Amino acid sequence: MEVRRVDEFRREGFPFLAVRRILGKAGVKRANKSAVEEMIRILEEASTKIAEESILIAHNSPHPPSFKERETITAEDVAIATHRILGRDV
Repeated sequence: MEVRRVDEFRREGFPFLAVRRILGKAGVKRANKSAVEEMIRILEEASTKIAEESILIAHNSPHPPSFKERETITAEDVAIATHRILGRDV
């Protein structure tokens, strides 16, 4: 039996084992490597879209004329963006 290092399962972005744990919490009994990798791809894509939408919300938020565009996103921006992207609250 081949022993694999945990580092082998890490990718840039979401860690493999963390995503597998999330699937387990959702009730998945077993998930093969490709299923976890697909979940990672989907999470990364959705997270990027939510982040981009959050930036647009922050830049377009009403603020006094003496202020520059708001560059810092807030939890509220992320919640609104999530609702817009996913079509529901999480």
